[in-house]
Amino acid sequence: MKKVYLVLFALAAVLVTPYAEAKTCYGISCNYIDAATNSGFASNGAYWTYDPGVTFPTETSCYSSKVAELDNGEAIWRFPFIDAAYSSYKLSFRAYLPGDTNNFYDELTVTVTNRDTGVSESMVLHGSSYDTHCGSNQFYLANDYDYADVLVVFESGGFSNHKWQIDDVGFWAYH
Repeated sequence: MKKVYLVLFALAAVLVTPYAEAKTCYGISCNYIDAATNSGFASNGAYWTYDPGVTFPTETSCYSSKVAELDNGEAIWRFPFIDAAYSSYKLSFRAYLPGDTNNFYDELTVTVTNRDTGVSESMVLHGSSYDTHCGSNQFYLANDYDYADVLVVFESGGFSNHKWQIDDVGFWAYH
């Protein structure tokens, strides 16, 4: 009987752990993909799901941190669960494009989907206009993600000549 309880406890811990690890609150906001602990890629994407070709090199032009590097058509994604109601949402992240030659086809698509309703919104970065690689990108979300299963996806375009690098992702909810 002890073994059954131990297995049930372990299973409960595995199911609850991703939600507990991914939320950190500060005053009027909560981060559901916590930049301080697991949105970075120091653990080679341990908290993310990703295509087999995605690598985790060290980015050296700005912060010397591990990043997720996406080649043509590759993607990384994560499923935060929003456990409360908020007034607004924002996705923040750093994106690097090493060797950028101002090519329009160097494309990064970021999509946020409410998996409960099927509603999504996207932003696209193009190498031809992307010049703030050391700064943080802010994607202010228009849809409702209260009490929802959410899907956050970063995908490199199929015609990209250069590899996109992603770091410091945060999914912010504001009261």
